[in-house]
Amino acid sequence: MKVLEEFKTFALRGNMIELAVGFTVGAAFTSIAKSFINDIVMPPLGLLLGRADFKDLFILLKEGRRSSSPAQRSNRRRRLAR
Repeated sequence: MKVLEEFKTFALRGNMIELAVGFTVGAAFTSIAKSFINDIVMPPLGLLLGRADFKDLFILLKEGRRSSSPAQRSNRRRRLAR
């Protein structure tokens, strides 16, 4: 029961309200920033770069490992078990 008492003390100090407000403000800021970039910054930038479509544009930072399908992995295990 000590845990419940400590949680009650924590919640009544106002930390829970501050946490909820911070979470809400963060979520709202994320939406505003995403909308600003997608609707205001990217269209003129696309026009300047010759109608570039940024949806498929990316820079490869590091070559990834090739993955195989689960069927290929199980076949490989069977061959190794023989």
